[in-house]
Amino acid sequence: MAEASKIHYLDNAATTPVDPEVARFHGALLEECYGNPSSLHPLGIQAKKKLDEARDLLMGFCGASRMVFTGGGTEATNLALRGVLQNKPGARILAGEADHPSVLRTGEALEQQGYRFETYPVDQNGVPRLEALERLLDKEVRFVSILHGNNEVGSLAPLGKMVPLIRDKAPRAHIHVDAVQAFAKIPVDLDRLGVDSMTLAAHKIHGPKGVGALALGPKFPPQALITGGGQEGGLRSGTENVPGICAFAKAAELWISRQSEESGRIRAMRDRLEANILEGIPEMRRLGSQDRLPNILCLSLPGARGEVLMHHLEEEGICISTGSACSQRAEKRGKTGSHVLRAMGLDQRTIQGAIRISLGRLSTEKDLEAIEESLPRIVGKLKALGMA
Repeated sequence: MAEASKIHYLDNAATTPVDPEVARFHGALLEECYGNPSSLHPLGIQAKKKLDEARDLLMGFCGASRMVFTGGGTEATNLALRGVLQNKPGARILAGEADHPSVLRTGEALEQQGYRFETYPVDQNGVPRLEALERLLDKEVRFVSILHGNNEVGSLAPLGKMVPLIRDKAPRAHIHVDAVQAFAKIPVDLDRLGVDSMTLAAHKIHGPKGVGALALGPKFPPQALITGGGQEGGLRSGTENVPGICAFAKAAELWISRQSEESGRIRAMRDRLEANILEGIPEMRRLGSQDRLPNILCLSLPGARGEVLMHHLEEEGICISTGSACSQRAEKRGKTGSHVLRAMGLDQRTIQGAIRISLGRLSTEKDLEAIEESLPRIVGKLKALGMA
């Protein structure tokens, strides 16, 4: 692996480097704002004020009525699923076949507890199939999860069509949106979308790890999973991570205040990268919908192995992935490739040859130039060896 100063980081859908401005802001708060926000002395009051300001800012950014801070996106998703469904034994739960493992594994765990967990399919681009979803909906459905922007291929769910359909066919259902990848990169508004809850995570937008949030609308409040001192409106006990939460709000503000410009720049970089790679390697194909998150590019070279491509790029200081970090762990446990790509109905050669390149606000032209030069050369070497 190359020296840290020579790394070209193109795996921002897995996690992002903390923005230097956010890091400085966070560091200052760690030193200066160390009071417990539940304490009544001046340091506690200062911490409570900072916490309230960060909450108000983030709620405004995503159109929420309430917000519960958690230790990450996975915890927030668990709070939504498990918290809403407590005391509803036998309730039906629907999630997409290409949803994040935090939804799918939690749904499977709830199934073992007597709930009925089912998945709705996606098309060849990873977009939920509305007609199939409609067939699954009825008045017994109490929870529907939707992945706003897919973490592997970037495809966007047609929320404007899905939400009214669910409200009509399953009027008692809590509609949850996993917006971890979408938040800040594209406009995301819980109130305008008409959904009940939304998962967010700081580390996907150049904020610190270990900070997430469950944004809530006015209905269907969950019950607490972690009890104790009653923090976060009684929904998530434990002393709040005030510096981390404030850094989350800062990271969101830096992106959303210039969302059109920042995301437009990233989209242009992504599109240029796609065009140049496909021109240099005509056998490669792009996976996913044209209507997708601005920062994700999923490509496949059928006949090659994405893992081999990834490791060759790694030797040149270029960091990408073969899918989501969670999916890569699943492969090591004996699963056959990305569950997202399998759900899309792709053949095994295409699945095995897939790589994901994902950009962030800190991505540079040099990062793009590095992979544009390296990838065709690496593929040429692999072809000569009969490995592609």
